[in-house]
Amino acid sequence: NRAVHYSQIFCGLAGGFTPVHYDLEDNLFLQVHGRKRALLLDPSHFSSMYAWPKHHTQDRCSQIDLEAPDLTRFPGFVKARGHFVEAVLDPGDMLYIPSFWWHQME
Repeated sequence: NRAVHYSQIFCGLAGGFTPVHYDLEDNLFLQVHGRKRALLLDPSHFSSMYAWPKHHTQDRCSQIDLEAPDLTRFPGFVKARGHFVEAVLDPGDMLYIPSFWWHQME
C-alpha cells in the first residue's frame, strides 16, 4: 500500500481539450456533466512520444499532435500508433490513470 502524499482535482468545461501528456502521480478523473473522450497509452511507448525536454515549460507533454502527427519530424511515433486505448466517459463515470501513462482528454 502506498500512502497518498499529493492529490488534485481537475474540472473542465464543455469542449475542453487537454493535449497528450503524462503525470507524475496517479489520477482519478470523474466526469460530472457531458461526455469526454480519453486516449491512453502505456509508458512503454515513452520514446515514441517525443516529450518536451525536462525544464521546458511544456515538460511532460508530447510534441505530437495526435490528430495530425508529423511523421517526418517524429518518425518513431509509428511504433505507438495503434496502441492507444480509448475510453468514452459519461456523467458519473470515473477513470483511473496510472502515473506516467500518456493521456489526452477531449
